[in-house]
Amino acid sequence: MRYRTFISHAWAYQNTYWAIRGMLDNAKRNYYSFDYIDYSIPDHNPILDTKGSLLTGPRLLAKAIQTRIDQSSVILVPARMFINHSEWISKEIDYAVRKGNRVIAVRSRATQRVPLDLIRMVGELCPKVGDGVIRRLG
Repeated sequence: MRYRTFISHAWAYQNTYWAIRGMLDNAKRNYYSFDYIDYSIPDHNPILDTKGSLLTGPRLLAKAIQTRIDQSSVILVPARMFINHSEWISKEIDYAVRKGNRVIAVRSRATQRVPLDLIRMVGELCPKVGDGVIRRLG
């Protein structure tokens, strides 16, 4: 099955994006029936305007992010404390929940503390990366 994913992340913490992306890539190699499309907006592939310039302005950026979330069937959010300080991640989660998208908080092996507000917002915490997340998707 092909999952349409959006990995919510902060550009200042790209390692969390790549960790979740790596987990999905491993699943794609190890499970014949697993496939995914990534609708995320990582810093190496930002959203550009029609003239090829970096999209600026909070309203335009919010609309572009919402369009990507609308295209996704599941939103994966790193269960890390830094998300308490990211206005954009909160907006992404709020929008996805309002639209009825499935939101899964992904806890890494190194994560000791998980933001309680995140658990309240998403309602689904995956206790470990890898197979645990893949089972939750299915």
